[in-house]
Amino acid sequence: MGDLGKGGTGKTEPEVKKTDKTGAPVSDPGEAKQTESETVKPEKQAPKLDDLRDRVRDEQTYLETLMGAIRGFQGYQDRENRRDADKLLRMHLVGLLNDAGEHLSRLQTRLSSEGQFKPVTDLNRIGRRLVRVRDRIEHASYGYAGFFDPIKIDARELDKLYEYDVALKEHVTKVDTAAGKIADAGTEERAGAIAALGEVLDELDHMVDQRNEAAAQITT
Repeated sequence: MGDLGKGGTGKTEPEVKKTDKTGAPVSDPGEAKQTESETVKPEKQAPKLDDLRDRVRDEQTYLETLMGAIRGFQGYQDRENRRDADKLLRMHLVGLLNDAGEHLSRLQTRLSSEGQFKPVTDLNRIGRRLVRVRDRIEHASYGYAGFFDPIKIDARELDKLYEYDVALKEHVTKVDTAAGKIADAGTEERAGAIAALGEVLDELDHMVDQRNEAAAQITT
């Protein structure tokens, strides 16, 4: 019996499992490598389209954003076309606000025909506020100190102005969206939707002030 143990005469010794100090089994490094090669790693998965769009959007400058949204807009760097660029921006914003006003007008007509006069009064009030902000944008003064003078504007000042322009556009879009929600709201939700539009209009009005101040501070 003792000779068989020393001579290795064909009997296979049982496999000895490796364990740690606590007695728990330890996997073989070779097996781990094989498992890793057969498993698709999470980082190799294709990125989601939403994430890709976010990265592309983040890489755009404010000027590129405006050029992509407003046909013919080329920015304010060209001194001779600066006034036209400003007008293009304002007319684009006014068009969006007119769309929002149309949402409200159609709703007013429908509610009037149904005899619902209380919400019509509320819509008249919020509609006048919308028109006031729209007129501020449409008839903005050309008296900005230095902005329309035949001078070269510092690039950093232009970037700041483009940033305000993008913010204006985003707020105007919010106005149109909020007006659409009023049109889609039921009787119980309508008052809250009108109040929400009022808040957005306040934000837009404040943004118009900030943009005008930024333009007025343009220097040589």
